Amino acid sequence: MLEVVVSATLVVAILFASATLFDSSRSLASSLGNERTAMIRVDRSLTRLKGDIRSASLATASHLDGSSFDDGDTGAGLSIRTVRANGAAPALLTTIVFSYDSARGELVRRQGQIETVVARGITAFTVTRDDTAFVFSVTSAAGPEDDRGRTSRGSLRVVARNP
Repeated sequence: MLEVVVSATLVVAILFASATLFDSSRSLASSLGNERTAMIRVDRSLTRLKGDIRSASLATASHLDGSSFDDGDTGAGLSIRTVRANGAAPALLTTIVFSYDSARGELVRRQGQIETVVARGITAFTVTRDDTAFVFSVTSAAGPEDDRGRTSRGSLRVVARNP
C-alpha cells in the first residue's frame, strides 16, 4: 500500500512539473511573438514614411495645422507633397498627410480622399525637421499592459530630394 501512495505522489509531482514547464515555454513564446509584433509595426511605419519623404518637396512641408514646418520644428505629424519628374518639368502631386492618433494608437496616412492606417499599436510618434532632412521616431508596444509587454523603438533620418 505504501508503494502505491509513493508512486501516485511521484506521478502527481511529475505531472505538475511538466505542466509548469509547458506554461513557462508558452509564456516565453508569447513574449517573443509580442516583441516581433512591436518591431514589425515600427519597421512598417518607417518604411512607408521613407518612401514618401524621399520623393517629396521640402518647400511644401507643413504641420498638421497648416503652418510651415521649419528647421528644428517637431510635431506629431506632417503634410507634404510629392514631386513627379518624368523628363519634363517637375510636377507637384496631391498632398500626403501623416498623422498620429494617440487615442487609437494608429499612424495614419491620408492622400486625397484615401486614408490608410499604416500601423496600429503605436504608442509614440514624432517628426523633427533637421535642415533638409526629417527625423522620424516611432515607438510601438505589443502584449499585456504589465511587465510582460514588449516595446520597440525606431528612428529614421530621411532627406527630401526635392527643394
